[in-house]
Amino acid sequence: MFLTVLSQPLSKVCGCFSLFSSVTFKGLPDVSHCSQSVTFKGFPDVSHCSQSATFKGLPDVSHCSQSVTFKGLPDVSHCSQSATFKGLPDVSHCSQSATFKGLPDVSHCSQSATFKGLPDVSHCSQSATFKGLPDVSHCSQSATFKGLPDVSHCSQSVTFKGLPDVSHCSQSVTFKGLPDVSHCSQSATFKGLPDVSHCSQSVTFKGFPDVSHCSQSATFKGLPDVSHCSQSATFKGLPDVSHCSQSVTFKGLPDVSHCSQSATFKGLPDVSHCSQSVTFKGFPDVSHCSQSATFKGLPDVSHCSQSATFKGLPDVSHCSQSVTFKGLPDVSHCSQSATFKGLPDVSHCSQSVTFKGLPDVSHCSQSATFKGLPDVSHCSQSVTFKGFPDVSHCSQSVTFKGLPDVSHCSQSVTFKVSLEAQQWKYFFPVNESIKPA
Repeated sequence: MFLTVLSQPLSKVCGCFSLFSSVTFKGLPDVSHCSQSVTFKGFPDVSHCSQSATFKGLPDVSHCSQSVTFKGLPDVSHCSQSATFKGLPDVSHCSQSATFKGLPDVSHCSQSATFKGLPDVSHCSQSATFKGLPDVSHCSQSATFKGLPDVSHCSQSVTFKGLPDVSHCSQSVTFKGLPDVSHCSQSATFKGLPDVSHCSQSVTFKGFPDVSHCSQSATFKGLPDVSHCSQSATFKGLPDVSHCSQSVTFKGLPDVSHCSQSATFKGLPDVSHCSQSVTFKGFPDVSHCSQSATFKGLPDVSHCSQSATFKGLPDVSHCSQSVTFKGLPDVSHCSQSATFKGLPDVSHCSQSVTFKGLPDVSHCSQSATFKGLPDVSHCSQSVTFKGFPDVSHCSQSVTFKGLPDVSHCSQSVTFKVSLEAQQWKYFFPVNESIKPA
């Protein structure tokens, strides 16, 4: 059997909108046990409703044995009041693929839009594809996503080809839980997390995908670009990849280079127990931040069984305010080599820079190489290093290929770790006012 739900009968309802304030859909067809495919070709058009529209139960297709296609959920793009979706289709037990080709377009809503439960595809035996989550890019009010799809138990791959574009939202945007892919048996790819680059208000990410137990690789090809945010941006927990059995690649952490307000990173990925290599190809660029930038915990790679490579820690060379690093990576128990190819360039900072704990490599069983500690040669204010790496128990060599050049500092430089000439070979610039402790 092939069931088609036509749009004509429902569309006739729309002509009555002028007679009523609100429109309520209390139960669209239950096709939960259909043995064949189901196609919904056009849900009610409520795009010009003057009052609220409520959908209290879209079709339950949770037990369909064949594919389900939704070719156009309600267009509420011009609603003058709120639109509430209290339960999009539950496809959690579909034995075949589920495709959503266009979730509601609320891009021009004058009021708030709330999505209280996007499809649960947590137990899908086949792939699930989301080709376009709601476009709220021009919402004049807040947009809340209270639970993006839970794909934590998918046996096949999951692809998100475009999370909401909130780049021009005039109000705040909150993501309270991006997809949980912590138990995916296959790869998970995020091809574009929200673009909030031009948000005029604050943006909060309260929980990035948990990929801590992924048996395959996880790739993040572009975390949010908040480079032009006029207000603060807070990341309260980037992905936990601490138990990944395969490699993890971060190809671009948030670009906050032009933020006019502060940027806080409260917990970059924990890769402390990764069994494979971890690569960070570009930490946040805060080089032009007009306010402070705080990094409260860079990745802990202390127990990595393979190599860890940091190809470019933050460039804060032109920050007009202070920059604080409260804990660079702890690689103290790495069984393989750890390479830092460029610690922050703070050479032109107009304010103070504090390093409260460079990497502890005290128990490294292999070599540790620092190819360029911060260049503070032109700092106009003081620079304090409160703890250079503790290499007291290293079983192999430790090489510092360039300690800070402070030859042109206009203010004081303090090194709070004693350097024993007979044990370590350090080169300092010729400057009588600067001596190792």
